[in-house]
Amino acid sequence: MKREIRAIISTDIYEELQKRCKMYSCEEGSVIQEALTCFLKNCKKEEMRESMRCGYQEMSTINKEYAELALDIDENELCTYERVLIIPGGGSDNDS
Repeated sequence: MKREIRAIISTDIYEELQKRCKMYSCEEGSVIQEALTCFLKNCKKEEMRESMRCGYQEMSTINKEYAELALDIDENELCTYERVLIIPGGGSDNDS
């Protein structure tokens, strides 16, 4: 289904449109429809980029929290290991 729209454009743009349509043997309406289609696709791309940007920002926060948690666990493990090394006998119960 097609709909009709009316738009007021500057004389310069209209004259350029007529000139290009004659040059490329195309209809004004098809050029305008293609331009609007292009505009709408670009809008959708920009919305997707913004959505992805927000998603990546959220993920960076989550990744940072996981990295800090892993670092804390590693630090605790290192401290435990170092304590075992300090205990006389190296922490081994098999020493006689």
